[in-house]
Amino acid sequence: MNRKIKKIGIIGAGVMGSQLAEFFASAGMDVELFDIVQPKGVDDSRIRTGLLDRDFDRLLNCDWIIEAIVEDLDAKRALYERLDGNVKSGTTITSNTSGILWRYLAEGRSDEFRRNFFVTHFFNPPRYMKLVEIVAGDEVEKESITRVTEFLESKLGKGIVRAKDTPGFIANRIGVFHAMDVMHLTEENGWPIDLVDTVLGEAIGRPKSAIFGTADIVGIDTLVSVASLLERNLPHDNMSQRLETPAFVKRMIEKGLTGRKAESGFYRNDPQSGELLVYDIERAGYRPAERYKITSRGCQALTSRDDFIGEIARISLSNLIEYSTRLVPEIAGDPSSIDLAMKWGYNWQQGPFEMKALQTSFATKND
Repeated sequence: MNRKIKKIGIIGAGVMGSQLAEFFASAGMDVELFDIVQPKGVDDSRIRTGLLDRDFDRLLNCDWIIEAIVEDLDAKRALYERLDGNVKSGTTITSNTSGILWRYLAEGRSDEFRRNFFVTHFFNPPRYMKLVEIVAGDEVEKESITRVTEFLESKLGKGIVRAKDTPGFIANRIGVFHAMDVMHLTEENGWPIDLVDTVLGEAIGRPKSAIFGTADIVGIDTLVSVASLLERNLPHDNMSQRLETPAFVKRMIEKGLTGRKAESGFYRNDPQSGELLVYDIERAGYRPAERYKITSRGCQALTSRDDFIGEIARISLSNLIEYSTRLVPEIAGDPSSIDLAMKWGYNWQQGPFEMKALQTSFATKND
């Protein structure tokens, strides 16, 4: 019988865990939020906080337990060892890992644990990002996955994509590759950073922050760290060299130019005038950002242009489409899953395979 989800336990009250707790509570769910220190800053009456050591028994009342602790395999395994056999039978346990493989997380656990354990990768911020990637081993009970899937779709309006148990899953495997590839292309071709963001932002149906602006928000060093981890875990991928850090980005990180958290990244505001500045790769310094206006809208219009703008769009999107095509069926069962992951996880209006019909025009212009 498919038991309903009435109470959710969340272990880890960091940024993601706290946001998940508040999101579930706003949807009318009772939430138990645990950490190794007393969680602070939670004021929703549906959220009851507690210490994992002191209040562990409260997990027995939870129908679904979400692990949202530090992205460290050993720490996660230690927690699962404690949960294994110490929660009520049939309790669903999931990890919010952004890329650690299910088979590594579940290694050494009991059959009961493995049947009810899988990955639910929410995207940040979870209240607004639609995508949840689900990754599970073959032995996971369908009923357990179905129960969570139906809850997320009907109760929270989430879009569920089943990803295969591969590094980075779907959205980050493609999204991080695309970001790093564009950075390499920018350095190799002498493209201005602000023009690249103008072309690969709202003009093609993506967030205004595009590539470089998004990296500033995430943290340039954080993005590079994720890319490096993917590169190490993908020795079979002959495109993994594009995940290496471009030389100019290495220099920026060495100087502490890591994005918004450092008040200087690919963009910064002039401390005197407040004017927006952009990093100039050739000068290895900042210049005033240009306010480019592109009247063309959409991939077809941009890739059909015979100018600098068309070159940026064609080369960048061709590489994205080629890479995505090579990854089916390694990371997903079908192309539509990849398109949905990129649209729901990265707020793109079109996924790579929806762009693929334009690939002939890309190639023609590049010849």
